[in-house]
Amino acid sequence: MIQAAASSPKKLKALLADDDAGIQLTLGALLEQKGYVVSTVNNGIEAVEALTHDEFDIVLLDIRMPQMDGFEACKSIRELEKGKNLPILMLTGQDDTESIKKAFEVGATDFVAKPISFVLLGFRIDYIMRASNIAEELRNSQQRSNNAQRIADLGHIEWNADREIVHCSNGIREILLLPEQAKFTHFDHFIDCVHPDDKDRVVASISQSLLNGNALNLEHRVVRSDGSVRFVLQISEDRLGSKKPDRMVVTLQDITDRIDTEKKLHELAYYDDLTGLPNRSLLIQHLDRTLKSALRYQTTTAVIVFGVEKFDKLVESLDHDSAENLIKMIAERVKNSCRESDLLSRESVGNQAGENISYHQLTAKLRNDEFVIVLSEVSSPQAASMFLHRLMEQFEQAFRVNDRKIYVKTTAGISLAPLDGNSTNQLIKFAEIAKGSVNNENPEGFRYFKRELNDQVTRNFSLAHDLRKALQQETLEVYYQPKVSLLDNTLVGVEALCRWNHPTLGEISPTEFIAIAEDEGLIGELGGWVLRTACNQLLKWKTEFDYDFGVSINISPKQLLDEQAMKRIVDYISASPINNEIIEFELTESTLLANFESSLNILNQFIKMGCGLAIDDFGTGYSSLSYLGKLPAKTLKIDKSFIHSIDPNNQYTAIVSGIVKLAHSLGMTVIAEGVETDVQKAILARAHCDEIQGSLASLPLSPQDFANWLNSWEVRRMDADSKNKIRGPITKWH
Repeated sequence: MIQAAASSPKKLKALLADDDAGIQLTLGALLEQKGYVVSTVNNGIEAVEALTHDEFDIVLLDIRMPQMDGFEACKSIRELEKGKNLPILMLTGQDDTESIKKAFEVGATDFVAKPISFVLLGFRIDYIMRASNIAEELRNSQQRSNNAQRIADLGHIEWNADREIVHCSNGIREILLLPEQAKFTHFDHFIDCVHPDDKDRVVASISQSLLNGNALNLEHRVVRSDGSVRFVLQISEDRLGSKKPDRMVVTLQDITDRIDTEKKLHELAYYDDLTGLPNRSLLIQHLDRTLKSALRYQTTTAVIVFGVEKFDKLVESLDHDSAENLIKMIAERVKNSCRESDLLSRESVGNQAGENISYHQLTAKLRNDEFVIVLSEVSSPQAASMFLHRLMEQFEQAFRVNDRKIYVKTTAGISLAPLDGNSTNQLIKFAEIAKGSVNNENPEGFRYFKRELNDQVTRNFSLAHDLRKALQQETLEVYYQPKVSLLDNTLVGVEALCRWNHPTLGEISPTEFIAIAEDEGLIGELGGWVLRTACNQLLKWKTEFDYDFGVSINISPKQLLDEQAMKRIVDYISASPINNEIIEFELTESTLLANFESSLNILNQFIKMGCGLAIDDFGTGYSSLSYLGKLPAKTLKIDKSFIHSIDPNNQYTAIVSGIVKLAHSLGMTVIAEGVETDVQKAILARAHCDEIQGSLASLPLSPQDFANWLNSWEVRRMDADSKNKIRGPITKWH
């Protein structure tokens, strides 16, 4: 069923097709804010049906919908008369080249990848509507021009075999702006009005037609008496068998408006409206031709994807006009660094070495934050990196936007043909993969593509699909690692750890699949599932063992910043029968420092509900002490890298002892992670550490194995010597 807001005849109308109620709500709000009356449908069939009964100014289609997906819906809409020129924006979570290519093949105007940046989406909608309005005006202008040409008194000129003008209509003089007194009686008089660059071609074509009697169909430029240049079309009929084969009557038509319209339509089709750079369509055509030439002449082509890091966050701090200006300035700086006059040096095949040759290149806009640069005939793979060094130097200077200096950090990826392949889409994809793999270990800010990168991307894509399925079918597992008191060896709690036993690949490292969950926007769902599963398990164990202990749940950086995910956690804890006081959330030191201010509200909310907060992996981040007093944390976990290094006589033992004293002075419980030996345990006991966690007590266990472990765990008392007794505070879950 179509749910539409109150319509107003003066407002633009938008159709939104997406089966996700959340997307309908947020995108609907964005469109209404921009002045649209929004109609929403749940699938492609309803979208096509809506267009048969109503008029819309723009359509937004999700690719994945029940009954009829976005691709089929877009194709069906284009088959409708009212849908031929309708702007269609595709919404897709499949940010890969093939899906994008298919979207354009079925007629999409543009696409946007999920998760959606609503700031950039607003820009795209504005751009699409601007281009649509211009195209509509151009179509109307062309139609009016065609009607005028049919009823206009077109110019006619007739000359004989001696090239004398037998007849010339007033229309000819009007087209050429010739004054009445101007002499116009010979072929040469007409040729004098032809543009210098077209004269040889025009003379040859007309002379040949006069000689053999064949029809003439010729477009060229003329220079009018006022110096302006116009495009004209000359048409004559075939005179073979004519009663006057020695005479030629030519109809002359001014087609400048048509040429200008075609040029503008070409620019709309192949150039970005904001920056004036070639768009993806022209890029594909150019790269196809370049690769065919490179294959024929055995030359190397470099494809560079060049972009700005964290562009979404950058433009969020700017208004619409300022963001557009910044995009144009970035594009201009890229374009100015990619001049046709640049030279690359390569060794000559002949006797001369170091021959300088100009290379042909194209700079195209891929997205607002990414550009593609094609370098053909590069002398060596290193030539592309030399070029990038020069380009990136241009971005060391700040951009000035509204009297504000803005510095941007750039990254780039390079793929090479034929080394990495000869497929256009593949080379762009490979360069994007290489760019995406740039990190702090790449000080140059760019990376060449390697096959291992594609293998990893392919693996990640496959694992992302399987992870979604595992979450839906709840085939993941939660393991539990005990935390043991150093005072009396009693169990004080467990840490819930997610594990994934893939049906074909076996155990997948949590580091790997959690990173994929974050990239795919699944971390909120995954974290919520772990919390629910762990809490249900604790309720079961309480009944089974009558042993009340707590559970620690890890929260990732992206999960912490996901407002909806955190709200679902709060709602679950509020409604759960479990005692909130036995739930503790663990956040790494680096996560807390990176999002300190924005995290405090949600963390304080957990504390008010009675939950605990632990600082995980302490010592691996910035180790800033100033924030410890500001956080509502009651537990500090020393990272296992310190524990593995402690020795009775080394500096790490002193560091660990100092951390314990600091935490105790703040009233915090200290847990040592990764404890594997009795020596480590003894050192920690002397340092007055409160609790330990590691293989010495137990590795993470499945629920059944944990139950067996708990049943067989014997409480071991520490040495009766008072020097081994812990003097610091002990916080227990029970």
